[in-house]
Amino acid sequence: MIEHRGYGASTPFAEQDTANLQYLSLENAIKDMVHFARDVELPFDNNRSSNAPQSPWVFVGASCTGALAAWIQKLAPGTFWAYHSSSGPVQAIYNFWHYYVPVQEGMPQDCRKAFEQISSQVDKVLGNGTATDVGRLKAMFQLEKLEYNDDFANAISSPLGGWQSTGSATDDAGFQAMCNSILGGGPAARSNLTAGGTGGVDVLTNYANWFKTQYYPEWEAEGSVGCFDTHNASSPFYRDWTANNTAHRPWMWQLCDEPFFYWPTGSAPEGVATIVPRAITPEYYQQQCDLFLPEQGNHTYGSDDGATDMQLNQLTGGWNLTNTTRLLWINGEFDPWRSTSVSSDFRPGGPLKSTPEAPALVMSGARHCEDMQIRNNVNPAVGEA
Repeated sequence: MIEHRGYGASTPFAEQDTANLQYLSLENAIKDMVHFARDVELPFDNNRSSNAPQSPWVFVGASCTGALAAWIQKLAPGTFWAYHSSSGPVQAIYNFWHYYVPVQEGMPQDCRKAFEQISSQVDKVLGNGTATDVGRLKAMFQLEKLEYNDDFANAISSPLGGWQSTGSATDDAGFQAMCNSILGGGPAARSNLTAGGTGGVDVLTNYANWFKTQYYPEWEAEGSVGCFDTHNASSPFYRDWTANNTAHRPWMWQLCDEPFFYWPTGSAPEGVATIVPRAITPEYYQQQCDLFLPEQGNHTYGSDDGATDMQLNQLTGGWNLTNTTRLLWINGEFDPWRSTSVSSDFRPGGPLKSTPEAPALVMSGARHCEDMQIRNNVNPAVGEA
């Protein structure tokens, strides 16, 4: 296993500031992998006959490195013999509202309906309510100290991010407990629903009670909203540039710089139901780039200097990366990241058709990178893949 440059112990600098992060790029990551395969000195092979391309190396990557597998095949062919892309998000999308669609399809449908109602009601209050209405709504979740509505919308949507971390062999009891509480059957519920998961205000009240009693206490201090406040430029979240920071600065750099974007939003087209509020926009995330990565001399991040998702997709091929050689695509049916993979329902022309020469498999009922863990074989579709 090779650690990606800029992450973990592979960061070459004590501080991950804007100037130092310039060396973390897709181009350099591809060069790293090619260099390793060709030039690594293996202790059991004095004449390097085991190096690529003399021996057939297979590049296996999952999630972002799943996309890297595909991009190496396109941009630096001739070193690796074959490629395995698991849950590879190959299409950069600025307004990535599509993230939540597989979640909607995979989650219990009564819970889905409840979240769609919650989001609709929150949108109405944030969009058309008085300051008093908005204050009351935030207070329901014990988030009245959050000044900005987009921060509030993001905070109450954060529990849904746990969906991709569960799988066929993973206990998703926490997600189920959340749904049960919203639907009137959990310990945090204080009102019941009518049949079919309807009831608008009831599900909002139930969710707020669950959030306060079951989710919110996980944060460090009672009543603290610091972890949700993305507009505070002095937050340690932005100001901690050390290599062991907890804000995942290398990933944020790649989102802002390449730019991958990949920001899950609620900005679905009008008429399309969403399980998160529409106040979560791509601009909400883009403004964080400036706070994470302030200019240093002549150094800034790519999207601040005009780089776009269209340019990146033109370089990598994005959804149109179809002329491949010995590249295996595998995705999970209910993986949020399937929406930006070649198996996306939003890909022009539909999901890439699987062929013996270019297999593109979708594991029924599976989520993110499930083919990377043998224990997920409890799902026959994962075992078959």
